[in-house]
Amino acid sequence: GAQQRARRGADVEADVNISFAESLRGLTTQMRLNSEDACPDCAGTGAKAGTMPRVCPTCQGSGMQQSTSGGVFQVTEPCRECRGRGLIVDNPCEVCHGSGRTQSRHTMQVRIPAGVTDGQKIRIKGKGSAGENGGAAGDLYVIVHVRPHPVFGRQGDNLTVTVPVTFAEAARGAEVEVRILGGGSVKLRSPA
Repeated sequence: GAQQRARRGADVEADVNISFAESLRGLTTQMRLNSEDACPDCAGTGAKAGTMPRVCPTCQGSGMQQSTSGGVFQVTEPCRECRGRGLIVDNPCEVCHGSGRTQSRHTMQVRIPAGVTDGQKIRIKGKGSAGENGGAAGDLYVIVHVRPHPVFGRQGDNLTVTVPVTFAEAARGAEVEVRILGGGSVKLRSPA
């Protein structure tokens, strides 16, 4: 019979919310993820126990078929009969209904690096959905959401803070006390 092609698993996106301070120092956090894995009842074949899927007669198991567009151009597209799988399931598995995939939920540790910004995507290779027919797993993309800090802000890689000064201090110059992240303060000389 025709050999099945390996298919890469789907990429998975997940969100994580962290504090402003955590975004500056980095952290390891636990995440609960939903992804698709091979159905445990049919071992990913999609066929009921005791039966096997058959090779698609339309594409001979390749999952692709050629069609002509307007009589001139030949186009290769996923097979309409087997929907690109290369196999037809006559007796579908009762758990996955012939898809060969089921939703799974698992927990994993994710390292968020120091200096991450709001909206940044972190790619974790091979932690997405499992592949089919020996294909590689997809990737996990963690989208980081950073809660704003009530005092401090960021401009690129720089930490910012707004310090009020009186009109007289601005005109003459003054020594101003500025809070720093993590507690404490420093004295800065404000020029006239």
